[in-house]
Amino acid sequence: MPNARGAAFARAVLRPGGTFLAKVIQGGTEAALLADLKRVFSNVKHVKPAASRVDSAELYLLATSRRLSSRLRARPSSSDAPKATRLYQ
Repeated sequence: MPNARGAAFARAVLRPGGTFLAKVIQGGTEAALLADLKRVFSNVKHVKPAASRVDSAELYLLATSRRLSSRLRARPSSSDAPKATRLYQ
């Protein structure tokens, strides 16, 4: 799920007021990504460029005005977390 990783990166790196743009395929994991972005950004909308074919399933999610909230920071997943090493028993 590349867009989910991109959204996690945006949450971790973008400053308040920042913008995120993701190309998605309509009907895929787009709904989950849309819900996630709506929690983090003030404005989220679908964008389809005029040059895009009408029958194309590709569209863009444009998220603007990243919200200021410390509780929305990306948390590393268990696979990304550093491994603890026990030195003393």
